[in-house]
Amino acid sequence: SHEVLSTSELSTVDARGIEYSPDGNWLAVFDTASAGCRVIILTGDGHHLKTHSLPQDELNLGVRCIQWSPTGDYLAIGDHESNLTLLGKSTFTPRLKLFHPRTVEVPNGIVWQEELGPSRSRSYAQAKQPTTSPSYESFKATKKRSSGIALMEFNHPRGDLLACTSSDTPSTLWIHSVDSRSGQTTTALIHHSPIKALFWHPTVTDLLLVQCAIAEPTVHVWKGDWSEPRIWSLPLKAPIEKHKAAWLTSDGDSIRLMLSNAEQSAIKQFTHEGEEVIDPVGRMGPEAMFDEGNSFDLSSVHMQADKYPDETPAVGLSTELGHTLEVEDTFHYRHQNQAAI
Repeated sequence: SHEVLSTSELSTVDARGIEYSPDGNWLAVFDTASAGCRVIILTGDGHHLKTHSLPQDELNLGVRCIQWSPTGDYLAIGDHESNLTLLGKSTFTPRLKLFHPRTVEVPNGIVWQEELGPSRSRSYAQAKQPTTSPSYESFKATKKRSSGIALMEFNHPRGDLLACTSSDTPSTLWIHSVDSRSGQTTTALIHHSPIKALFWHPTVTDLLLVQCAIAEPTVHVWKGDWSEPRIWSLPLKAPIEKHKAAWLTSDGDSIRLMLSNAEQSAIKQFTHEGEEVIDPVGRMGPEAMFDEGNSFDLSSVHMQADKYPDETPAVGLSTELGHTLEVEDTFHYRHQNQAAI
C-alpha cells in the first residue's frame, strides 16, 4: 500500500517534467515552454526553495529537459535553443552555460567525423575546424521535430562528463567536461545518421556507447584515452530493425556490449585499450547462434524461472545497470505443442 506524505501546490503554469536529486533532498520541476526558461527547486518534502528563470529581457524558447548529475552536484537544464545550463546544488545558481551551434569548433579538443569506405565500412577521421554539422532537414525526416536539446547523459559514477545532442543537428554528439567552473568541450563526433541513444558504461567512467538510427548492426564507441573512437559491425543479419544496445557485466580484463532485437543478438568484446577480443559468440552468425543444437556461452545469462512459474523459463541478459533484456524463445511453439500432446 502507499500513502501520501505531503502535497505541494506548484507555482508553475503547466509543469512538464519533474526530477528528484540522487540523494532525494531536492526536487526540480520545469514549466511549459510558453512560460520561458523556468525551473522550480523544491526541498525533498515539497517546500519551495528557489525559482530559476532568465531575465525578462533575455528571450528563450523554454526548457525541454532536465537531469541531475549522479553525484547531485549539478542540475543540467536543456532548453529549446540547444543550450545547456548547469546549476550548482549549493545555491542553485548557474555555474556553466554550454552552447551547441551548427558550426562546430572545439578549441582545446578534437572533432571526429564518421566516414564511409568501400563496402560501406565505417570509421572516424579527424575533421578540420571549424566544420558544419548536418541539419535536421538534411536527413529528410518526415515526422515533426521538437527543437533544442534532445539527449543528455552524465557519466557514471562521477558525473564529470556530460554528453548531449541537439534536435537541430541530430547526428552530432557533444562531450563536455564539467568538473570545473569554466568547463570545456572535450570533443564532438559528427555521424552520417541521427543519434538515437547514449549509454555511459556503469563503471568505466569515460566510456560511451553511441547508437545511431541505422538499420546496420553497427555500434559507435568513444573513450577518453583512446587515440580515436571505434566503429564496430556485429555479426547480425541486416537490416536489423528495432535493435537495442546495452552494456553487459564485464570482467576486469575486457569490456562487453550487446546489440539485439527480438530475433537475434550479438556480443562485442574488447579490451580497455580498444582492441577487439575474438569471442566464440562474436564469430557466430545469427543462423548458427539460434540454430537448434548449437549453443554458446551463457555465463552472463540469468534464468528467470521464478518469474513465470507456469511457463517455460524466460532467458534474459542481465546488465550491470540492473536492467534485463529478455530474448524471445525462438521455439516457443514447440513447447506449446508438447503441452497439447
